[in-house]
Amino acid sequence: MHQEVMMAKFCYHCGETVHEGMYCKRCGTTTAPPNDVYFTEEDCGDCDTPLPRWANFCPKCGRKFGFTAPTDPKKVAKRNKGLVAGAVFFSTVATVIALVLSLAEEAIPVQYALLGAAVFIMIIWVITIIRWERGKYKDGTVIRHYSEDRIRTTRDINVPTYSGRGKRVEIPYTLYSTEVRFDDGTTETFNLECTANHIQLNIGDRVRYYLSTRTYRKL
Repeated sequence: MHQEVMMAKFCYHCGETVHEGMYCKRCGTTTAPPNDVYFTEEDCGDCDTPLPRWANFCPKCGRKFGFTAPTDPKKVAKRNKGLVAGAVFFSTVATVIALVLSLAEEAIPVQYALLGAAVFIMIIWVITIIRWERGKYKDGTVIRHYSEDRIRTTRDINVPTYSGRGKRVEIPYTLYSTEVRFDDGTTETFNLECTANHIQLNIGDRVRYYLSTRTYRKL
């Protein structure tokens, strides 16, 4: 299935027609990225070709795909509306619980129950304010790639211990890191075990980081 994609006719990043060579002559994007960057659940709606990560165009038929940024006003409004609805719901639940407890337990005066509910409600709204989407993002430049071999431990249920719990085993894995320097002077390192997000980002590429969703994409 991936061999069909490798014979690219269009650059999946900028849509330029691919005549020859491994890289797009307009933007420098590779025309034959590794299979790691493909996701079988993301196919072109016109020709069913598997699409690379962050594809703006189909590499086979050239279909252009729209991208709705997490900072889109409609998405921002929807997210904030959901935050408010959640805060109102939990505030109401806290108030009801306080009233029920004060009525069911004579030892708990109603004013104390409501005071506890008020503290909980205040915490809820502080969290809501912190998570409030302001539609912000920041742009930066990829400055470094590196990887690190690590080991994590997990329990193997197929190898039980005397207590019946799975035996702890060590699993080696590689952590891939991409370091970005943002235009405001700050730097941030994105760490992932999957190489898909990093293979397509070359040193010097521009990326946009969305503060609310904590996601990034190549510009």
